[in-house]
Amino acid sequence: MGEKDLISVIIPSFNREHTILRALESVINQTYSNIEIIVVDDCSKDKTVPLVKELMKKESRLQLLINIENKGPNYTRNRGIEQAQGKYISFLDSDDEWYPETLKILWKKLKNTNKNIGVVYAGMEFITPRYKRKIYPKYKGNVFRKLMTMGTIGTYPLIKREIFTKTGIFDESEVLRIGGAQDYEMWIRISQYYKFEYVNKILLKHYFESDSITFRTAIKKPITKIKTYFYIWNKYKEKVSKDSDVYIFFCYKIFELFNASQNKEWAKKIIFMAFKSKKLKLRSYYHLIFYLHNFYSPIDILSKVQELARQLKEYYERFKFHFSQ
Repeated sequence: MGEKDLISVIIPSFNREHTILRALESVINQTYSNIEIIVVDDCSKDKTVPLVKELMKKESRLQLLINIENKGPNYTRNRGIEQAQGKYISFLDSDDEWYPETLKILWKKLKNTNKNIGVVYAGMEFITPRYKRKIYPKYKGNVFRKLMTMGTIGTYPLIKREIFTKTGIFDESEVLRIGGAQDYEMWIRISQYYKFEYVNKILLKHYFESDSITFRTAIKKPITKIKTYFYIWNKYKEKVSKDSDVYIFFCYKIFELFNASQNKEWAKKIIFMAFKSKKLKLRSYYHLIFYLHNFYSPIDILSKVQELARQLKEYYERFKFHFSQ
């Protein structure tokens, strides 16, 4: 099978002089060679741009766009999409890197699936200064509800170019610009029109550093991340307002962020607000009790909560059996 299809790889960058060449080299060294590489720089103040320009002298597939002013990753990715000429598009963060065979594997999978499949993704190795963890893909097919109850796919996929004509490009709302999750919202939107597929391999190295957007929003400024969950909930609430599992998931994500920010009082309010909701099913209470394990650390309280959860689960199973007769 020849590499007749052009793939556009879009790399947004901002102050990434220490990692941009690592990311670019991982794309340049792909075993799939029919690619264009579009770096869109969001007004870096370090040596990112000079490094890219120097590499362009020996790499003809590399292009550079520079924003006139700092506009954030949403706008930056969209500018790359508008420039892209490929039949397929993929994104790579400027501090991450691909395995050499990543694009070829994803392209073959997407090329050989039915026309309802619009997105193919793979697993990733999550790397922090303290540990490494491999995360394999989980969701395929109609994944809208999975995304709304279990979270994002976790890695940037290979996407058919035509998708953006139908679904629109990345949401440039200020709340997503500041708090992140623009990719999560994009995958939710795509999942309403197209099915997802995955390759059960680790094909990306994702580095979690103290200067990453994820760290700055989720750890240092969790309130900005909380606002993104409220924003996404409100954007799709007409489709999910009666789904208790979606409600529970969003309550828990907000609880996690309050808890991480040491705002114990608000963390507790969020969980008990969920307890009081009329939307919940019995199994939802069971899930919430386990969420509280992350909040109450003393062993004696934890053991009591575990016992209560066990009893609730047992009661639920009996209840379900009785009504299934």
